[in-house]
Order: sequence, then C-alpha cells, then structure tokens
Amino acid sequence: LKLENMSIEDTYTWNIKLVLGYDIEDNLLGQEESLTDLGLPKQFEFGNAYPNPFNPSTTFDFALPRPVEVKIEVFNVLGQKVKILKDAELMSAGYHSLTFDGYNLSSGVYLINAELGNNYRRVQKIILFK
Repeated sequence: LKLENMSIEDTYTWNIKLVLGYDIEDNLLGQEESLTDLGLPKQFEFGNAYPNPFNPSTTFDFALPRPVEVKIEVFNVLGQKVKILKDAELMSAGYHSLTFDGYNLSSGVYLINAELGNNYRRVQKIILFK
C-alpha cells in the first residue's frame, strides 16, 4: 500500500476484514485505531554540520515532516553565493542527508542558508580548514 504525499499531520484509517472460512465477531479485532506514526519526523530540522571544522567535506542531516521545496545555499562571509546545494527542489517527507564538498574553496568561514518549505529557515556557520 502506497499513498502519495503522506504526512504525520494527517489521519489515516484502514478497515480490515479477515476471511478464515468461518464468521468472526467484528469486535474481535478491538477498537479502531488511527495510524499516527509513519516513521516520519514530526517537525522540520536542519542539523549541525559534521565534522565542523572540515576538510574538504562536511555533512548535514535534515528532516522534513511533509514534502516541501528545499533550498540550500553556501555563502562566504562577504555574502557572495559560492555554491547551490539544492535549488528549490521538491523533496519527500522523511530524513535526508547532504554532503558539501569544499575542495575548490579556500580556507575560511562559510554560511549555509537552509530553507525547508516556506516556514523554516536556518543559517549555520561552517569552517573550512585546509
């Protein structure tokens, strides 16, 4: 069973009937239960870079409770965009990981601007040390 755009905030109900060759009472299966935990995150998160300081690459973990557009950019301390990691890409709900390779960049401080959907934004400082 696969449902498109499942979200932890939605309620899902399945009705099941067993056929075993004889009648069973409806209440034998117990009370109706709603499925609330699909193994999806309950809120947006953008984790700290690891390792940090890094050479030459670092990784970010992030969580999406529902499918949203993700935009992740890297800036130097002068505010110049040096790399686009995700450019308003629609990503599915769940846990994700992203690696940033700074091999072609010089040592220094960089800022990661992560926008997960319309309502979550986080700026994080990372240090490239060669």
